[in-house]
Amino acid sequence: MCLHPSGALKSVWLIFLGGKYEKIGILNQPISAVIAGLGHGDMLVIADAGLPIPPESVRIDLALVQGVPGFLQTVEAVLREMQVDKVIVANETDEQQPAHR
Repeated sequence: MCLHPSGALKSVWLIFLGGKYEKIGILNQPISAVIAGLGHGDMLVIADAGLPIPPESVRIDLALVQGVPGFLQTVEAVLREMQVDKVIVANETDEQQPAHR
């Protein structure tokens, strides 16, 4: 799965580059399946609402109501499930949500 932002991004997002890492904890089957299927160098993007997503990309929308689940709560849950080689943080993160840095 590979997502690349195009144009001016007005969103908070992270890209994780990593591989499989056997852990337990995520109850959401689609997320668990994506994490289990990651190979070395694959990308997983966690974003708040508003990130343009190419149609060929896998999209899992977790939104229940605005802010639930929270961005950082989602990131923390995913990080417990996979080994991360690299994190890419959007420049807009500081401008839009300085608390996420």
